[in-house]
Amino acid sequence: MIKTWPWCRIYLNYQFFEMTPMAAPLAIEPGKYLISLKNPLYPTWSDSITVEANRTSTFTFKLDSIFYRLDLQVVPWGEVYVDGEFMGITPLSTPIYLSRENHSIKIKNRYFQTWEDTLCWNGEDLVKKNIVLNDNSPKRKRDGE
Repeated sequence: MIKTWPWCRIYLNYQFFEMTPMAAPLAIEPGKYLISLKNPLYPTWSDSITVEANRTSTFTFKLDSIFYRLDLQVVPWGEVYVDGEFMGITPLSTPIYLSRENHSIKIKNRYFQTWEDTLCWNGEDLVKKNIVLNDNSPKRKRDGE
């Protein structure tokens, strides 16, 4: 039996099996499996599980404890890239969930300097970043300078 919060599509050894919440346990052979959980709001998560013979094994996964949420405020706006992958343009319509490790982040706006940093996960469930992009235009001289 696999329980997740929120719902997920369940893959065992790269094959789709079921979607949670499940009505009944999966009937599978004992052994070791690669389980992958997919929900469109979260990155895909994978790990190995072992199913024992003659018993119902229950595996519970809470995606919010596997990932952390990144909340971004970008002034004026920017294209968001995490680990080189385009995530959207701010303001984002959905939160960004990241695996609990360090990630590179880049904010691009053709009118401003590109902003880049490394997100160092600090153990928190929520990481907030407020980013103000710097003007990309050359400095104008005032009259008399």
